[in-house]
Amino acid sequence: MRSSHGEQSKHIEEIARKATTRAANDALKNGRAITIQQGNAIVKKFPDGRVEVIKTLENAFVVPKKRVYKL
Repeated sequence: MRSSHGEQSKHIEEIARKATTRAANDALKNGRAITIQQGNAIVKKFPDGRVEVIKTLENAFVVPKKRVYKL
């Protein structure tokens, strides 16, 4: 049975999310800081639990309008 394009996209998204989380956790366990978005800020998270705000984003959750192109 073939899966739909939407199902494939969701599956790939899930795999990517798990891989990203695993990589971030591995980096922290190995003593390396990671840079991530937390809420409306870009932060550097250190293995000892410290969090340093690098930049606050004004429009962190703005979704652009869908654009339609005619050829």
